[in-house]
Amino acid sequence: MQQFQQLEFDSLTRVQEFLGAHTDVVGILSTSDARKQLDGAVTQLHDAITIQLTRDRESRAATALRVQQEDDLRQGHMRPIAEFAREKLKGAPDFTALTPSATRLKGARLVQAARAMAAAAQAHLDGLTAAHFPADVITQLATSANAVQSSLDARVPIDRQASEATKNIKAAIAAGRSAVRLISPIVKRAVRGNTALEESWRGARRVKAKPGPVSGTAPFTPTVTTPVVTPPAATTPSLVVGQIPSATTTHTAAATAQEVPRAA
Repeated sequence: MQQFQQLEFDSLTRVQEFLGAHTDVVGILSTSDARKQLDGAVTQLHDAITIQLTRDRESRAATALRVQQEDDLRQGHMRPIAEFAREKLKGAPDFTALTPSATRLKGARLVQAARAMAAAAQAHLDGLTAAHFPADVITQLATSANAVQSSLDARVPIDRQASEATKNIKAAIAAGRSAVRLISPIVKRAVRGNTALEESWRGARRVKAKPGPVSGTAPFTPTVTTPVVTPPAATTPSLVVGQIPSATTTHTAAATAQEVPRAA
């Protein structure tokens, strides 16, 4: 269930709670077609969400099992036969059917490759058993391939039911929002003049905190201020009484004195 769907679902349940808490004001709506439509939509949502979450967990478990079975098929059955065939059966009939790498194969393509290998290996069973492969090495290969196929088949009804639940959630939300639009004018008329109930009704039917920027507002752009660095003012060194001036200071003072014109 997506985030915005959860927010709409929450709004529908708040509307139910409002109508149930204020039957003294809007009790007439309890038997209306719109109220029945609202209640039916919420019930349908509960059921669809439960199915969707359950199928999602089942799908994850089935995927993990299939990945494990595919690894067993590739590494435990197909790879040993392929490595043996490359070394021992090179040039023999059907040699190429035993040697293709299955490292990048998965799902139905992996099953097809494994079954093709099992058919080709039948002609070389004596050579495989002579090299101390199990006598039922081909049977084990076929069984492993069938296990992967069974995992693929098990995903079909899980994915179909999850897809149906997703569609039901969308339809139920649409029906619920339609019911609220039918109910709203009657509620507004019934609570008119009661500020607290008017505000409560607005809060109940509002779909809060939708993702994305609020409509009619510009996106926030942070202002970056570059600090202005002012260099410190230059200072002229002064002599302290009793301090012996350095050679540089003496030379500078003498040069300055020579630049001062003498009085006429």
